[in-house]
Amino acid sequence: MTIKTISIFKADCDRKYCNRNTMITKKCVKEYKQDKCYTKYIKREQKELDKQNIKIEDGYILKNEKDIKWEEVCQQVDYRDCDCLIWNKVLTEEEKQFVKENFDYEMNFLKILDHCHIISRSEDKSLMYDMNNIFLAKRFFHQRFDQYKDLVTGQKMDKERRDWWKGRIENKIKGELK
Repeated sequence: MTIKTISIFKADCDRKYCNRNTMITKKCVKEYKQDKCYTKYIKREQKELDKQNIKIEDGYILKNEKDIKWEEVCQQVDYRDCDCLIWNKVLTEEEKQFVKENFDYEMNFLKILDHCHIISRSEDKSLMYDMNNIFLAKRFFHQRFDQYKDLVTGQKMDKERRDWWKGRIENKIKGELK
């Protein structure tokens, strides 16, 4: 990632190209506006670099402890769930058949595997690396789960129904750990 110098940034502003992907206005050519915008741009880019938090020393890439811990937990979850936990262990044969008949294209299109949290990170950060709170699922199911949509029908679901799904997933995870 390269951070633009202020002169290049201002030249882009003069050409009506926005480096921050914000709305372009008549004020964008004014110097005070460009300085203010550049400051915000630098903060955003620095935040992105900090988020990556990758340092290279002596030819080795050093990751922070959180990244290493997350990778270790993900490997353990991958081994435990072996592919999609919901598809392989949670859904019944009838539910699988319904999903195949009605959502086969979407499910195959969103077949990337994600590490999903049962209790979201925003709800409880202490469970972020807890193997019992993470499961492996296709992005198709992950999106549905996060968007409060029933994992089989795709219909909007309330908190009670989502808690029911959480319970089914947790029961399969706990059964795998025994």
